Amino acid sequence: MGYAVYHIEKGKGDAKNTGHHIDRTEGKEHTYRHADPEKKEDNTHIKNLHNGAEKKDLQTAIDDRIKEGYTGKKAIRKDAVKYLKHVATGSHEDMKKIAGDPQKFKEWAKANIEFMKKEFGKENIVRCSVHLDERTPHMHFVTVPLTKDG
Repeated sequence: MGYAVYHIEKGKGDAKNTGHHIDRTEGKEHTYRHADPEKKEDNTHIKNLHNGAEKKDLQTAIDDRIKEGYTGKKAIRKDAVKYLKHVATGSHEDMKKIAGDPQKFKEWAKANIEFMKKEFGKENIVRCSVHLDERTPHMHFVTVPLTKDG
């Protein structure tokens, strides 16, 4: 029996390399060395994110969401956590089996998206991608940790 994996990491600095990795930016292949270039087209980048965040480079999307949603009176500290990087996946064997069944994989991806919307707020998701070009299929999310009250 396999297992589910959910990894979350704080992001305080520049998110450009994270964005290059998730978006598979041409010319920045050093950020995704383990990806198979022949399978790059199998990846899915979720569209229709809040305020077109998927169309912006990741750092701009994060900065724009903070400008829009932060209502605090004090300036944000330079060392503050400005974004969170999330990876959802599972054991290699189970993920290959799930990815081998398009309907099951679609349900798995949708369940992960719904979880992220519920936990972090749809408006705080600034990146969401499914990667099938690496050894184990997985999803990336980047969220901005703003609460409903700003």
